[in-house]
Amino acid sequence: MKLLKKTYVGYVQPVMEYGIAAWGTASKTNFKKIERVQNHSLRTMTGGIKSTPINSMESVTGLKSLEDRRKKKIVCQYTKFQHLANHPMCKLITNNPRKRLKRTNFTASAQQIHKSLELPDLRPDTPLQSLIDWPPWNQQSQIEIVKDVDCETSKKSMIKRELHCVTQNMLDEKYPSNHWIRAFTDGSASEAVRDGGGGVYIEWPDNSSSKISIPTGKYSINYKAEAETLQEAAKVLVNSEATHHAKVVLLTDARSVLDALDSTKCPEVNAQAQAITTLSLTTSKLVLQWIPGHVDIFANDVADQLAKEGGMMEQIQHNPSYNEAKTLINSALDCHWRQEHPQHNSKDAIHKLSRAEQVTIFRLRTGHNRLKHHLFSRFKIGDGPNCPCGANRQDAQHVLQDCPLLDDARLKYWPEPREMNQKLYGSALQLGIIAEFIYASDLTI
Repeated sequence: MKLLKKTYVGYVQPVMEYGIAAWGTASKTNFKKIERVQNHSLRTMTGGIKSTPINSMESVTGLKSLEDRRKKKIVCQYTKFQHLANHPMCKLITNNPRKRLKRTNFTASAQQIHKSLELPDLRPDTPLQSLIDWPPWNQQSQIEIVKDVDCETSKKSMIKRELHCVTQNMLDEKYPSNHWIRAFTDGSASEAVRDGGGGVYIEWPDNSSSKISIPTGKYSINYKAEAETLQEAAKVLVNSEATHHAKVVLLTDARSVLDALDSTKCPEVNAQAQAITTLSLTTSKLVLQWIPGHVDIFANDVADQLAKEGGMMEQIQHNPSYNEAKTLINSALDCHWRQEHPQHNSKDAIHKLSRAEQVTIFRLRTGHNRLKHHLFSRFKIGDGPNCPCGANRQDAQHVLQDCPLLDDARLKYWPEPREMNQKLYGSALQLGIIAEFIYASDLTI
């Protein structure tokens, strides 16, 4: 299932969605022709039969409907035009365009979607930023960005305690507290999109410390909170005489921010780059070091707590940037999707099974299968819904729990009684047992 999904998302979906912001206002009849392609693809991925609900197939694959993706593309494109003050489209969407009777226009469609998702005002306070010629540390050797912790073992294979030891050893060896000013920074936002806060915990060589909490905005994503906290740390340090000709390390668990600072294509961190540049002019050496979060490093945990306190402060009211607007749109659509697909479980054990086993389990779960009850009641195929044992209906519940013809097989695979839900939504081992039971029973699912 995962391989088929990867193929669809990587090759088919981009072709279908090409230019969707432009043709997204097409009539429902034409749009359904494109939507039908995704529905057929979902059946291919899951092995669902023709009557299987689209919602069930989306739940198990985690795919959003083409309609949801259309909404996202239209609102994102509309927001981008709002941020391009000198673009001709900005003027077109600002002026009320002429409305048509049978087909909505791009602006009206975007505004309607914006309202339905209950999004905040996404109009910009400032236009999109352009690139500046930075980072200056490409020319200045005293600034270094380190995006990993020195260790031979992959961090994914390490337990929390091992990662704590590796990180603490790195701090003690590379940045001893009696020779370095160590500034731990952390930023976070509620639900990753609002009420952002930042925390800075500075350890000075004389064993004293400083604590700083800041709000980062009512509509603030985690990325922005992390970036603004790094900027705040640089500002605090540059105003301290203790940093003059000293060694300074800024520590953060936001690798994405370090990637942006190390790149030349991320104008959203211009202010952070300038603040760090200013700090570098006063220090003898400046390092930006990534460290893993939540591994019981005391100073990092303090910064995390300070960030939470910052999020509870009175927030600065501002309209979100374009990147923040996109995150808010994605978050709103994700929330809407989760409400419509409560059965979705990204860690579902069904994904660990073979293709044949996945199809069997999925059809048993949905009830849309080739057992007699469904074939007869839905398609009028067969001589009736009755089971050969004489029961009124042959369905998943009857086969897995009640059919007397399968009592011996059930006793073999489940010596102890199990509820239907435990069987169909258990571990990969339990799901595999169901598949074996079905094969042994010579039933066509």
